[in-house]
Amino acid sequence: MKNEKECEIVQDLLVNYVDEILNPKSKKLVEEHLAECKNCQAELKQIKEDLKRSDIKEQIELDYLKKVRIKTKIKSMLIAIAIIVSIAFIIFLNNFIKINNIMNKSKKSLESNNFYKETSKILFDNHTSIRKEYYKDGKYKSVSEIYSDDGIETSIIEYANINSDERIYIYETEKKAIIEKGDITQMKNNANNIKNVPFVINRNSLFQKIGTTFVYSMDIDTYDYGKEYYVLMVLE
Repeated sequence: MKNEKECEIVQDLLVNYVDEILNPKSKKLVEEHLAECKNCQAELKQIKEDLKRSDIKEQIELDYLKKVRIKTKIKSMLIAIAIIVSIAFIIFLNNFIKINNIMNKSKKSLESNNFYKETSKILFDNHTSIRKEYYKDGKYKSVSEIYSDDGIETSIIEYANINSDERIYIYETEKKAIIEKGDITQMKNNANNIKNVPFVINRNSLFQKIGTTFVYSMDIDTYDYGKEYYVLMVLE
C-alpha cells in the first residue's frame, strides 16, 4: 500500500478524475494508485455515489422548475382567455341591450295609431332607394324615391285606408295616377301588413333576440340627417 501522503494527493484528484479533466500524467498516477489502494477505491465509490445523488437532486429541481413554469404559463393563458371572454361578453351585453331597447321602442311605435317609418337601401350604380311610410288613425301614406347623382329619378306616392280594398298610386316623375282595387289590395292594406317590420315583429323570444345580437350590431350616427338615428349593421 502506498503511504498516506500519496493517498491524500490521489483523493484530492479523485473528483477531477471522475469528471475526466486530469492530464494524462495525473490520470495515470491516480489509476496506478487505485489499483492497489482499497481505501482510495472506497473513496472513489463514495464520490461517484454522491455525484449521482447530486445529479438526481438537480434533475428533480429542474423538473420541478419546469412544472412551475408550465403551470405559470397555463395560468397566464387562462387569465388572458378570461379577460378576452369578459370583454367579449361586455360588448355582447351592451349590443344586446341596445338592440333589445330599439326593438321594443320600434314595436311599441308600430302598435300605436301614429307612427313614421323610413327605410334606405343602396341599389346598383350608386342609386339609393328611400321609402317613407306614415300611418295615423287608420290612414296610410307611403313615399318611395330613387336617387342618383343627378337627383330624384323615380318618385311614387301611395295612399290607403286600413282594411280598405283600394290603394292609390301617384307616379310623380311620370305624371300619372293609378287606383288599385281588389282582395290583394285589401290584404296589402291590412294593419298587420302595413305595420310589419320583419326585424322587429319576428323576433319576440329571448333566443331570437340573442341570435339577432350575434348577427347584427347597433350604432348611433348623424350622417346626412342632422339628428341622431340608429344604424343596424350585419357583423362580418
